[in-house]
Amino acid sequence: MKAIIISDDVLSLKKVINNTATITDVELVKAFIDIDGVESFVIFNNIDVIFVDITSKKEEKISLVERIRNYGKTTFIVLISDSKEDSMLAYTLHAIGFLLKPIEPEVITEEIENIKKVAPYINKKIEVRTFGNFCILVNNKVIRFERKKSREILAFLIHKQGTQVDCPTLAAEILNKDQYDKKTQNSLHQNIESLRTTLKEYGIEDILCCTKGYLSVDTSRFECDLYDFLNGNKYAQNRYYGEYMYEYEWATNRIAYLDKIINFSE
Repeated sequence: MKAIIISDDVLSLKKVINNTATITDVELVKAFIDIDGVESFVIFNNIDVIFVDITSKKEEKISLVERIRNYGKTTFIVLISDSKEDSMLAYTLHAIGFLLKPIEPEVITEEIENIKKVAPYINKKIEVRTFGNFCILVNNKVIRFERKKSREILAFLIHKQGTQVDCPTLAAEILNKDQYDKKTQNSLHQNIESLRTTLKEYGIEDILCCTKGYLSVDTSRFECDLYDFLNGNKYAQNRYYGEYMYEYEWATNRIAYLDKIINFSE
């Protein structure tokens, strides 16, 4: 579980940092004294929990929380204040929790445990690798797919970066079928169901978004070298050696674009 803290109360900030650091499955990624830089940081990083101290600059921080909500990412908000009256703001902002100063260690632990109960998937680290051969890992364990085409469907959806893809397009790209007839529909459906079963076995079925006739992935639920690369992450760019999901023909067109970014940055 990755967390950040926003507080200009240094004593409270240090206390929260120390308390969260003692919980082994919480990684305190960054602490912000004010809201400068928070928004862009949340956009370009997968953050599960944000602790926001609204004791001061309340309106600015509330506005920040509302903007973060609009990104559509699954990010939990925990408000911190020295006033009980602010607890109503937690309800208004749909925050998962409210912490009243002075904050006791056991209260922090209770909040984290509550979040894990609401979203048990949050403890699963999901990593997608697209440079070279495609693979997806859960807690550093590579997922094994029963069907190759199910694996390719997931790879293609990740390639599309969260964009909804209709079934005829999937059939054309993955099954090489131009005619979306009954036989093709059944074949595609079987592969999709196999994909869903595999993801459920690993407890990450929520990364796949299915609406009537469309599929996509929830990009906020996993880390991906491609996404980090496109967001300007230097570490991800250094891991790219001109190969991108090389086993799939539909992926080859992106290589020139990635090469162009590397050449431009140099």
